[in-house]
Amino acid sequence: MRIEYLGYLIDFSQTGSISATAHKNYMSEQGMNRIFRQIEKESNVVLLNKTGKTLSLTEAGEAIAEKARPVVDGYRKIQDICDIYSLRKQEAEERVYVFSTPCVSMCLLPLLDLQDPKRFPFPVLLREDNLDAIIEELSQNRIGNGIGLVTRANNKWASDILDRHSAEKGLCYQPLFRSKVVALVSASSPLAHKTHLPGMLMQDVSKESPHRERWEELSFGCPKDKALLITYEDIIREEKLKTVTSNMQILKQQVRRGQISMLVPELLLASMDAGKGIAELSLTDSDSSVRAVEFGMLVPSKSAINENARIVADYVMRYLREKVKTPRIGERYMLAENMDS
Repeated sequence: MRIEYLGYLIDFSQTGSISATAHKNYMSEQGMNRIFRQIEKESNVVLLNKTGKTLSLTEAGEAIAEKARPVVDGYRKIQDICDIYSLRKQEAEERVYVFSTPCVSMCLLPLLDLQDPKRFPFPVLLREDNLDAIIEELSQNRIGNGIGLVTRANNKWASDILDRHSAEKGLCYQPLFRSKVVALVSASSPLAHKTHLPGMLMQDVSKESPHRERWEELSFGCPKDKALLITYEDIIREEKLKTVTSNMQILKQQVRRGQISMLVPELLLASMDAGKGIAELSLTDSDSSVRAVEFGMLVPSKSAINENARIVADYVMRYLREKVKTPRIGERYMLAENMDS
């Protein structure tokens, strides 16, 4: 005997009418009559008395309905719980998580504007974390509704670790573009009138050097991003390179006041209004090649990523292909050669 049938019997005990019971359960009268006959056949018990045109429960019918009431109530509560968790699961599968390293949060996310409600028919949630934590989050995400937007260290050893670590976790790393590194200094600094950061500031200056005081004054910093710290530490001595907050307002204030000279990807200038008080200096290696930091995407393997996460990943790729042609933003980064692969 199906438990839903017992529910119909309880409904009849309350309404005293086949038509009312059928209406309550969105069924036809004929269908409800067939169900009662089926219950009687399976239980070998007469459930309904017919007096003229009036139907009522027999003594057996009333006893069964009474005993069935807590059972059906419990079953319906279980159904409600299942519906709640099913809805939560559906909502969890629909939403997409975009994990980003601090520099991505500062430079790229303001341009992408992923949380614009008109952009996707599902919610996109942003989470900032370090690269190791992002790899772990994506590898443990069984639903496959997450992607990572990360910075890659300009260091072969660190890059090899990223490639190997992500591959072991079932993730694919896709290079997106490289953005030139620039130094931001206070407009009141003696350096502000220069076009390039002076080469002597990028040397390993010893304690006996007459330029030591200039190192003390400059106090270089970079956003709180492990990949950037590894990328920059061979330009500025490690003990002189400080990580600072990723808060844009505080960053600009510190630079304007001459508290720090900030090393950042040039892409940051496309997403922030530096305004007055900040000057930009180009940064080059000793061989005069342009220094750049790489931005990339971490995604689950094709079989593990869900459709909504794929839509967000495709949007990011499409955005970069389009914006790279525009002077304001496009001049600030170089597309990776294998971006279309």
